[in-house]
Amino acid sequence: RRCLMQVLIEALDDPDAEPCGRCSTCTGTLPGPGAAPSDSGMAAALEFLQRRRHDLEPRKLWPKSVSRRGRISAAGPGRAVCFANDPAWPHLVTELSSPDAAPSKELIDAVCSLLGQWRPERPDVIVPVPVLGQEQRTAGLAQQLSERFGIPVADRFTWTGPPVPAALSSSVHVQHVERQLTFAGDPVNGRVLLLAATGRSLWTTTVAAALLRESGANEVLPLVVHRLP
Repeated sequence: RRCLMQVLIEALDDPDAEPCGRCSTCTGTLPGPGAAPSDSGMAAALEFLQRRRHDLEPRKLWPKSVSRRGRISAAGPGRAVCFANDPAWPHLVTELSSPDAAPSKELIDAVCSLLGQWRPERPDVIVPVPVLGQEQRTAGLAQQLSERFGIPVADRFTWTGPPVPAALSSSVHVQHVERQLTFAGDPVNGRVLLLAATGRSLWTTTVAAALLRESGANEVLPLVVHRLP
C-alpha cells in the first residue's frame, strides 16, 4: 500500500511527492482507538445508541372505506424502544422475533427505562394491545411496568381470527383490524399508556386508541417495543 497523501500530491503533478510519515500506512500502526476500542468506549457508544429517540408519529387521516371518517385524533405521539434491525438492541430484536415467552430482564429493563426517560404526564392506566404470537411477552411487560411505576393494568382488548396479512393497503388493513379487534369491559378513563410488543404500520394501535377514546380515555400514548420496518 502507498501513502494516500503521497498519491494525492502526485495527482497534483508534484514531482517531489513523498510519504507523509504520519498516517497508518507510513507508521504501521492505527491511531486511537486503534483496532480494538476500549471497553469503556464501547460501553459509552452502546449507551449513546440505546438512548436515541424513536418517535411514533400518529396517523393523520382515516383511509377510505372504513367505519371512521376524516382526521384522526385518537393517539398522541408515541415512542418505540428499537427500530428495524437496531444495532443498539440486537438481543431485543432477536427476542421479539422468537416464539412467545415471558419477557427477559433485558427487555423489561429497556421498556422501563424508556418510560422513565420519556416521562409524559403520568399515565393513569396501562392497556396492552393484543399482538398475535406476543401475548405472554406483552402481558409480562405490562405487569412489570405496573409493579415498577405503580400504574394499574386494564386488559380490555381481544383479537379474534387471523392476523393481518402482509402488504395490505391502508383501507383493507384497517377494515381487517376493525373486524378482529374488540373492546370489552368497563370504560377506561384518564390518560392511557397503550403497550404493544411490535408494530409496523401502527394501524392496529390507531384503531385501539380510537376505541379507547370512544370509551372515555382523555389521552392515549402508544409505546411500541419494536417498530418494524
